[in-house]
Amino acid sequence: MRFEYFGIAGCTMIGACCIISALGFTGFAHEGYSLLNHMISELGMKTESPLAWVFNMGLIIGSPLALLFIVQTRTVIPSRIGNIGRVIGIAAGIGGFFVGIFPADIDLPAHDIAAMTFFFGGAVTVIVFSVAIARQQNIRLGKWLCIFGIGVAACFTAFLIDAFFFSTGPNLNDASSFSQLAPLRPPVFWADAFLEWLPLIGVLAWLLLAALDSLKRNRA
Repeated sequence: MRFEYFGIAGCTMIGACCIISALGFTGFAHEGYSLLNHMISELGMKTESPLAWVFNMGLIIGSPLALLFIVQTRTVIPSRIGNIGRVIGIAAGIGGFFVGIFPADIDLPAHDIAAMTFFFGGAVTVIVFSVAIARQQNIRLGKWLCIFGIGVAACFTAFLIDAFFFSTGPNLNDASSFSQLAPLRPPVFWADAFLEWLPLIGVLAWLLLAALDSLKRNRA
């Protein structure tokens, strides 16, 4: 079995489970889910949606699948820089698995550690892989992925700047604040939530496209 299928399956599963959980979202104020003003972690909370288990299961199964793809990229990115990306990617995959094990409304400290490992690890993996692809001599992956990687890096940077310097709204490190989100949430657009979504979407899209590109280029 081609290793690229693990990446395709993992990214597709995580993305699909996010959508399914969002469709079943009820929230504290019984509002619909929108990535424009809802945090990612809310999808995995049983107090928010009866389909939260779908989101968590998607991470529990999808993250290890993506991890298997990342490990096997040694066949198409066989460099020291690629090895660095793989180590970080393995950590990200493990983090994603434990995000599903520890939803925010069950164990917030463990959830935060796992989420940051998955979130930051995934973004850095894409950036490091993009550098490795740009430096490759024997073309095994399209260098256009580097441009996409720059976009992921930009989304990641925007999220960090917002999180550390411009963050608004309730303190999500306090479990009780989740129940306070409804009256405090901006009704249409909340930069903190939207900018959190962009790197995740970018990471999943990059890994999916890398898997598809490898599948097309390396048929032998």
